[in-house]
Amino acid sequence: MAADAAGSVESSMQGPLCENCRRRGENCDLVWRFADATSFRIYSVACPSRWNDLGLLSYFADVTSTYLALVECKAWFWTVEVPRMAENMPFLLHGVSALSALHIAENQSNYSSALSLSRKHFITASCQFRLMVNQIDTENCVAIFAFVLIVSMIQFKCSCAPSRLGLLSNYFDPMNVIGALRGAAYLSKTLVPFVDKQSSFSTLFVQQTAPSSEQTKLAVKVITDQLNELSSMPLDADNKAAATHLRFWIAGLGARPKGWLQLSWWPASVSPGYLSKLQQSDPVALLLYTYWCLGLHSEYIEWFLNEYAQQATRFVYSRLDSHYANMLDKTLQELQIVI
Repeated sequence: MAADAAGSVESSMQGPLCENCRRRGENCDLVWRFADATSFRIYSVACPSRWNDLGLLSYFADVTSTYLALVECKAWFWTVEVPRMAENMPFLLHGVSALSALHIAENQSNYSSALSLSRKHFITASCQFRLMVNQIDTENCVAIFAFVLIVSMIQFKCSCAPSRLGLLSNYFDPMNVIGALRGAAYLSKTLVPFVDKQSSFSTLFVQQTAPSSEQTKLAVKVITDQLNELSSMPLDADNKAAATHLRFWIAGLGARPKGWLQLSWWPASVSPGYLSKLQQSDPVALLLYTYWCLGLHSEYIEWFLNEYAQQATRFVYSRLDSHYANMLDKTLQELQIVI
């Protein structure tokens, strides 16, 4: 039996895929467990020979990296610095390889093959990260920053994988993305003092304001109205605080600088009590989470966020009673979103 921090997994003696069992000289294939305790199996598959580590790194440098910057002024970080660091940091190399494989999967007829390749690299990246990173210092801080953002991107895309594979919405787990973003926000605060000591990266955490789109302006109005309606109802302390933080976050869409600090702010601000309610499918907690997803959908168009809001909304909708489902219906109609 093998386990990995990237997700709950178990191994069986069939095809070579899991890095943990490979390291022990065992053969296995990988089972990823989802929130409802059911699972689906991604079998070991033959991948094109050119998609080895160097091939995926090259694809990342030439293609994937050009689609990652949330604001244009940060493009240099992904297109130049991350590929350079990945050549000397195995955990980052496998991280960018996992993300590149997901990017390839967007337009690949054999989606499950590319997805399997991505998960193989993701597990290896997680193992390498735990082996190599004992503490944060000026030598590894920037690579760690890139890695935690890549993990968040991977979680956004992998959350949509069950639907792409024809599986039910029960396989969707909001905590995959929420947990990754909370980790990224926490680590970002820790990394700032180390990154600031390096002159070439001193602007990495400088934010840039981007103009608001009409869709963003509409989302701010519609979601704010829905939050006001929701807040007029009796709410427990955890949901009330989460709603207050979300109202503040929504009000700033298009007005505050874009970037990962903005994107992850609300997930990082909610309480453990709220997260517990979200995991238990509390209807108010689910609605708040959906409003955050719809806000992301209005503000960010990056490929790794594509489909996430729709998948999240379908998942939430299937768990709401008629009263809360009607509230969500009203929001979707006003935003002209079809799920």
